[in-house]
Order: sequence, then C-alpha cells, then structure tokens
Amino acid sequence: LALNFIRLGDRLQARRYFQIAVQLGPENAEAMSNLGRLWLEEGNKDLAGFWFEKALKVAPGFGPAWENLKRLDQ
Repeated sequence: LALNFIRLGDRLQARRYFQIAVQLGPENAEAMSNLGRLWLEEGNKDLAGFWFEKALKVAPGFGPAWENLKRLDQ
C-alpha cells in the first residue's frame, strides 16, 4: 500500500503504511529504508539516517540502505 500511495503522491499515507509494515515486521529492512528515503526526500536527514541505520542493524547487507545512507553526505 505504501508504494501505491507514493505513486499517488500521498507521502503522508505512504509513511503511515511503511510505519505499519515496520511495526508488523520489525525485521523489515526494506520498509525501514523506504521510510528513510521518504524523510531524506523531505529534507529531514536526521530521521532519514535513523531509518537507514535501523535497516542496516537488522539486515547489514541491505544495499539500498547503504546507498541511501551515502546520499546523506551529499
């Protein structure tokens, strides 16, 4: 659902459903990384970094989280 809300341009609902995905699956690195990406795109680097690092704690080899974490320094 979250990805569909992104396509519709409703970032608030997308964030809400990614957060639900994390609550239901606390090992869901993809949802965590996507939350971080939403925050990064909105300019909140602190929350973005929090979610990227959280994703990497549960899945150290998760490439998208590493890629997005690198974008924080740009």
